Amino acid sequence: MNRVLVATVDGVKARFFRLAPVDPASADGRVCLVEWRTEANLEHGLSGRELFSDTRSGGNRSTAGGGTHAYDDHRASHRSDVGRRFAARVAAVAERSLRDLGASQLLVVASPTMLGLLRPALAPLRKRDVTIREFARDVTMLDAPRLQVWLEQAELIPSHVGESRPSARPTRGGARQTRSPRRKAASLGDA
Repeated sequence: MNRVLVATVDGVKARFFRLAPVDPASADGRVCLVEWRTEANLEHGLSGRELFSDTRSGGNRSTAGGGTHAYDDHRASHRSDVGRRFAARVAAVAERSLRDLGASQLLVVASPTMLGLLRPALAPLRKRDVTIREFARDVTMLDAPRLQVWLEQAELIPSHVGESRPSARPTRGGARQTRSPRRKAASLGDA
């Protein structure tokens, strides 16, 4: 049953879900989305004062009336490194979770920026015969039941045991993505 791991990721947190039977004794085969793990990016919310020793950026302040000299202190580069480090941590947690659950499929639903950072971090998983499907949408704020409804209506996860979902197809730039969700799904959690 735990063959699919669902990851919802934005710059602040990553949530991992697995599919589980609603009632293992029941014959109807309904599944529910169960939160498996959560990973937080503690560096993302830090202010400039907490990240850098000098909160003023862009130039040396001279003393005694001398001139100032502008420079680039690479703060934007540091902030993008924070995102890359978080993407690497998310990929490591995904790899452990796939192994723990015995899953061979990973569905990543992430904000477009985060998805761009995740692709290189998830590349080693593609080499290990893990099927990775991607969808660019920020849905991390949805609780598990609303997320499940959204994913089912978008036809990204099955609603019953044994039900198949459309296979991933290539998109522009070599990324992998499933069919676009129906309009009904898009209105559910307009993230």
